[in-house]
Amino acid sequence: METQALPALPDASALRPIHPGIRKVWLASAVVGALFLAAVLAGFCFLMGPRLGLTRVAAALIGLGIGFLPLLRSVLLVDQQYKAWGYLLTDHELVARWGVFWRTARYVPRDAVQHVDINQGPIDRQLGLAQVVVFTAATGNAVVTIPGLPHAEAQELRNSLLPKPEEEAALTPPPPPLP
Repeated sequence: METQALPALPDASALRPIHPGIRKVWLASAVVGALFLAAVLAGFCFLMGPRLGLTRVAAALIGLGIGFLPLLRSVLLVDQQYKAWGYLLTDHELVARWGVFWRTARYVPRDAVQHVDINQGPIDRQLGLAQVVVFTAATGNAVVTIPGLPHAEAQELRNSLLPKPEEEAALTPPPPPLP
């Protein structure tokens, strides 16, 4: 039985990059998450330290250190994560590519797009960035989310993905005649 090679992922140079400000958004989100995780782990370790033969302070410091490990990962990989992201809109499909260790290329046929959302978190708003979230008729969930687009570019992408009113009217069958 022969196996066929998978199609190559799109080359990053052929794709439109996302805005470099997204790195700040990702880092700020990582800091908030790490602070929460570190506080929870420090509290847990503080309480459990004596049972493990540690002083409460030593156990809490260990919890803090473990809680900040995801932040270290985010700081070390934010540039690679940014460089791996890109998208391309063709006449027939939207292609999005991302991933540092596990690379993904998602191909969404334009005629399958049901609706498109534009989202902005508080940090995104401060930087003038937005996320474009694409939904298709086949799923109830988002098919692809493209982060880190300037708000105007996000609106332009949304408008390009959705059918124009005249195109939509041409695709909609006429209503049945009344009896």
